[in-house]
Amino acid sequence: MIDLIPPLDSPPAALAVVAALASLAAVALAARTYRTRRELAVVRAELDDARRTLERHGRQDEVLARFFHDFPEFSRRLHAHQSRREVSAALLELLQRVFEPQEAVVALSLEGQGGAAERPLTVTSVLHGGKQLRVGLQIQLGIGELGAVAVAGTAMERADFDRLGSRLRHERIAGFEVDAAVPMMIGDELLGVLALSRPTGRPERVKEVLRMVAGLGALGCYNARAYARLKREAETDKLTAVLNKASIVKTLSQEVLSAERQQQPLAILLLDIDHFKNYNDTNGHLAGDRLLAELTKLVSSLIRNEDAFGRFGGEEFLLVLPNTSPAGAFNAAEKIRTRIVGSPFPQATSQPLGMISVSIGLACYPEHAGSSTRLLQSADEALYRAKAQGRNRVDIAVPIGMGG
Repeated sequence: MIDLIPPLDSPPAALAVVAALASLAAVALAARTYRTRRELAVVRAELDDARRTLERHGRQDEVLARFFHDFPEFSRRLHAHQSRREVSAALLELLQRVFEPQEAVVALSLEGQGGAAERPLTVTSVLHGGKQLRVGLQIQLGIGELGAVAVAGTAMERADFDRLGSRLRHERIAGFEVDAAVPMMIGDELLGVLALSRPTGRPERVKEVLRMVAGLGALGCYNARAYARLKREAETDKLTAVLNKASIVKTLSQEVLSAERQQQPLAILLLDIDHFKNYNDTNGHLAGDRLLAELTKLVSSLIRNEDAFGRFGGEEFLLVLPNTSPAGAFNAAEKIRTRIVGSPFPQATSQPLGMISVSIGLACYPEHAGSSTRLLQSADEALYRAKAQGRNRVDIAVPIGMGG
């Protein structure tokens, strides 16, 4: 048998064997290193994919995390706020914090604008709006993207709007790309719509969280509206539908303080229906009630939005005129007096003067008084003089320092 390995007692032969073994070990190590590097590359790729997946899920869950983080404070604010303006502002703030949108809109269905079925939505809060997207903008039901959401009664996203066809794109709010919108409902009643443009998070998660925000917003709007109704009922005279005595006196006190703070004039008119007892005795108390209601409706149509009108007692009424000079107040009083005289009230000719008329006492801040109590007293004294001088006239209070 041929001996392939030289005898190891020869130094050159021993060195050759060692060199051969070293070479084989190096080759084996290089192969293992290559496999290891490949395995490490695969592991690194898998880790990178996992990291990207986690980051993606993290971003998607940020919307939900922010919502639940802000929910307690938002819920507290909703229950604390008593006006729809405050609820609307709180909703817009929550939309901004949770979804980080480029634009956002809160549009509410406001009472006093027709029946609920045809009542338009009114934009009450806007984030980064332009000339087209502004507070006060009205959105008709069924028209455009927000109107479609209001009628459908369900949340929609961009894909839903695209499926509805080109008509919505032509009727959308210029410059406002609605990516998600949801109605605020209590039962079948529409209270408003929330809409977002370019929110963060995947569409399905945005829609899901937006529904939760809308549910809380609907509750807040409903409570604010119920509070407003109760407040209005508590402040309103049931017969005439104007402010009752407590409310008009409170309003007068607030307006006097405001006039003092802003250094602006203020006027009040104290009106009394002439010979009202005679009207009641002659025509009956039901006819007298109708006269009170019709007369207050007429006066209410003649005053400004910033004026306050209330029943002061019986057939006596108080009109508060902010930022009004004595001359302006006298003109307003004369306008009211002459319009009442010229109106065809029932059984007017049976009155001692042959018509329905009023006597009016006029007093101004600061010319005639420096407080609400003294202003009322001055107007009452002027009213007494008007009645003593024959009724159906306007009398002006005595300036400060000239009284007897």
